[in-house]
Amino acid sequence: MPFDLWQMLIATCAVTALQGVIMLTLWARHPQATWLPWRALIFLLGGSFLFLFAIDHPGLRQISIGLGTATFIGATFAVWSSARVFNGKPVVWPALIVTIGLWAGLGIVMDTLDSLLPAAIVQSVAGFSWIGAGALEHWNARRRGVRGQLGVTVLYGAVALFFALRLPFVVSLPFPLGGLPMDETLLAVFILGLDVAALLLTVATWLSLRAQGLEGKRPEVLR
Repeated sequence: MPFDLWQMLIATCAVTALQGVIMLTLWARHPQATWLPWRALIFLLGGSFLFLFAIDHPGLRQISIGLGTATFIGATFAVWSSARVFNGKPVVWPALIVTIGLWAGLGIVMDTLDSLLPAAIVQSVAGFSWIGAGALEHWNARRRGVRGQLGVTVLYGAVALFFALRLPFVVSLPFPLGGLPMDETLLAVFILGLDVAALLLTVATWLSLRAQGLEGKRPEVLR
């Protein structure tokens, strides 16, 4: 990977970590909003996935593809979990345990680390399923009168749609759009897209807390 792309990646990881700190700072100011630590975890795991997956070295596939995909699964699970906690629902830990277990099992049985294709498929399914479920949770909360997260709902829905549209092309396009060998230009565009999505999520979170504050910080809204 060219040095300039590494610079871009490191800068993205640093900014993502900062956004996670911002989420924790907001949680300190709004302790009733117990979904905020989960949203901070999205940034932490998302940045870790990017850094790990960009390690394009044959001898480090267990770290780059294996652990990288596991952190991506964790990030999408955090999206869904933050939405469930926001909606007053419990976190479904067995779903994460089973999914990570299946990914690890596939790596042992089928040697999925030789190619990006299995990882791209798993990431697409996890992204569409859990990020889409997060969007649905926020939409249902809005229908119940819990306001302030419309921007998050739209953002999650758009990201889930990206992963759904990615599935048919995993066998024909290079990573990150598909499962063929990595294309550095597309990776740079993908990183930029994730930067924009992360920034929009931070802004949407701040705006939602501001809107909730204007409503008197009702406990049922701040969940």
